[in-house]
Amino acid sequence: MTIEFTDSADHSVDDHSFPSEHHWGNYQEPKKSHRTAVSAEFELSKFPKTRFYGSKRKQLSWLLHHLQELRGTTVLDAFGGTGTVSLLFSHLGKKVTYNDVFRFQEISAQALLGDLGDVSLYPDRMKMFLATVTPKDGFVTQVFDGLYFKPEENRWLDGVMEKISEKESKAEKAVLLYCLFQACLSKRPYNLFHRANLNIRYSEQPVSFGNRATWEKSFGEHMLLAYSELIRGRKLISNPITVLPCGSVDNLGSDFDIVYMDPPYFNAHRHTESYLTRYHFLEGLARFEEWPNLIDQESKIRGFSERIEPEEWHSKSEFESSLFSAISNFSESTVVLSYVADAYPDEKQITEHFRGTFRQTKVFRQEYQRSLSTRTRTELLFIGKP
Repeated sequence: MTIEFTDSADHSVDDHSFPSEHHWGNYQEPKKSHRTAVSAEFELSKFPKTRFYGSKRKQLSWLLHHLQELRGTTVLDAFGGTGTVSLLFSHLGKKVTYNDVFRFQEISAQALLGDLGDVSLYPDRMKMFLATVTPKDGFVTQVFDGLYFKPEENRWLDGVMEKISEKESKAEKAVLLYCLFQACLSKRPYNLFHRANLNIRYSEQPVSFGNRATWEKSFGEHMLLAYSELIRGRKLISNPITVLPCGSVDNLGSDFDIVYMDPPYFNAHRHTESYLTRYHFLEGLARFEEWPNLIDQESKIRGFSERIEPEEWHSKSEFESSLFSAISNFSESTVVLSYVADAYPDEKQITEHFRGTFRQTKVFRQEYQRSLSTRTRTELLFIGKP
């Protein structure tokens, strides 16, 4: 099946932007607005909606245009996140390995991308599970009162986690937690947990972001929606995807044809909250049994007392050397780096490192807007070929 889409406002910068002797053969520069025929059953609407900061779902058509032309069979999605790009690579017929440093992302990827064994996703399964949930006073109710959700919602979370913990199947737990993670994000005004912001839900003042009706829907309603999106998304898998146990990209081998990197970003001019700070509540649900021992009792948001991610990916001061080291470790692969303008290190620094590491380098850019923001941002895509 041939699907056509418009790839708008796409601008690329080749090595003529900086003194260089490397070129990409007969590559033709894309026009500002053009139509590309794609020999794939690519339908954006089938990809699950994601509510995470920096998600690439809105850039899928743009990414598809550049990724489908890459040669190679094996792909490492090194900072896998939502799994959207892993799903796209699989849909293109690649053999994909997914990796992420966080447990909640590993669990989500297992549900969306991994082998579920004998767990079948029939339509009424989630409804049957939700009917067994009874609200109760528990850890969430006691520790997170007044922070993220209303009291009756906290009691429901304790009840649902009790039922999920009773499941013996790891795959079934992954499916349930995936849907719960999405529900938690949907009910948060900014889809984040680095601030409480519960007062916004109690306020009757008009809001210019989010949707009060969405916030007030039950966890069960949101989980049912996420479950239907999960079923639809898994149908896009063309080749089996390997989901690795959560861990640092620094511990992975280098035997991949293509390595896709979408690392955390640090703003060049101001403080940036870490990914763990933004999503510590989801990581806590993923580590529910050990969560009480991970809480920083002095933290206003009840964050983690110790970092889970490696220091080099958490600290702005360590990030540049860590990023460049990771890129260099895959110098024999085609490396694709998703990035944003106004981040640290900047576009020129990264371009120069790519040029010093790879025989061929291209930089593409596209303007877009993130959810809940009116600010136009520039997405960057670096591609280095050995």
